[in-house]
Formats: sequence, structure tokens, C-alpha cells
Amino acid sequence: MLQKFGIIATEGCNATEILENAPAHRSGLKARDMITPFNGRRVITSNDIDFEIWRSFIGDSMTMNADRAGESRGLKFTLKELR
Repeated sequence: MLQKFGIIATEGCNATEILENAPAHRSGLKARDMITPFNGRRVITSNDIDFEIWRSFIGDSMTMNADRAGESRGLKFTLKELR
């Protein structure tokens, strides 16, 4: 299914919904991006991303690669408290 959107990654987590004005959204992450890896760790499910965020602190820098239409993009953002 993801191949019809041009995504070539064979593993990772597909971003389905990105909260507007969240740090990941401001970094350039978009719906349908395939996240591979997140903060240097292998990603297979969204739980992998959740666990990495849970063990981090507000103000920590996060990095990820996002496959969008077959092109890998390096994204970086800082964790912030959402209100």
C-alpha cells in the first residue's frame, strides 16, 4: 500500500496524523511519511517512537529520518510540552 505513495522504506512507522504546531510538525514531518529510524533507534511500530519520547525530557533534541515519496529527509526537533 505505501508503495503507491512512493515510499520505498521496508520498515518503519507510517505517520498517519501529525498534531498541528507540535514540534514534529514544525520540523517538517507530514502525514504518510515513513519514520525510519527515530533518535538513532530502529522503528517498527509507533510504540518504538512513544518509548523513545517517554524516556526523554522536555528540551531534549530528537532526530528522525522520514521517507517521503522515496526521498529520505533528516528531521530534528526539540521536545516541548503541548498544551
